[in-house]
Parts: sequence; C-alpha cells; structure tokens
Amino acid sequence: MAMEKLQDFKSFAAAHLPPSVRVSIAEEFGGKPRDLTINRLYNAFEKAGFHNYDVNFAADQTILE
Repeated sequence: MAMEKLQDFKSFAAAHLPPSVRVSIAEEFGGKPRDLTINRLYNAFEKAGFHNYDVNFAADQTILE
C-alpha cells in the first residue's frame, strides 16, 4: 500500500527522521557508533518519493522536558 501511495502523484508522503534513527541506521550498515547519515537518509527518502521534515527541534524539546 505504501508503494501505491508513493506512486500516486495526488498523494503527499512525509518522512519525519528523528536523530536516533539516523545513528541506528549508520550502525546497522557498518558505520561507527555515533556516525550520522543525515544526507544519505534524506536523499534515499526523496528518491522514494517522500517529503522530508526535520524534527531535531522537537526531539530537543522532549529531552529538555
């Protein structure tokens, strides 16, 4: 179903990539701990048809609370 929505030009697909996912993905694919893959993830999601939104500020606010 997700692939159908991504191919439908009338649909709007958004991706919210929190900081924890960026680090986890890097480690999963052989990166060193604490490596960030921000540009790689954004590029991959854009190629798949998603619009990317950064949620760093919201994540920081959660930590502060």
